[in-house]
Amino acid sequence: MSMLSGGVNLLARAEYPATLGVDLAVMIELDQDDLINDRDIEVGVRIVGPTGFDPVEFGGHLGWQASDSWPQCVPAPVPLRELEIPSPGTYQFHLKVAELDEIVIFANATLLDTRPR
Repeated sequence: MSMLSGGVNLLARAEYPATLGVDLAVMIELDQDDLINDRDIEVGVRIVGPTGFDPVEFGGHLGWQASDSWPQCVPAPVPLRELEIPSPGTYQFHLKVAELDEIVIFANATLLDTRPR
């Protein structure tokens, strides 16, 4: 099993607080060893931000039935679009899938310059 990562590195908003406005997409690749048995694994996301942002943690389970068709890629969308971010700064998205190493994706939230040019 392996987890591919990606992300957004810049969030420009005209004012804060603002909604995050993006979702997180995780792609998990399952190989022959993963697919030999039925399985149920734990998936977790922890979001840490600058001062004034209370860390957010949530998780769920991903399961599958044994298969002889491998490898398989499983998309795991994480809906974060409506998450409120209180201020500019660096936000960290910690992704944890079963026994795999945690992946951290960084996003910098900045104030959008809305002055006329």
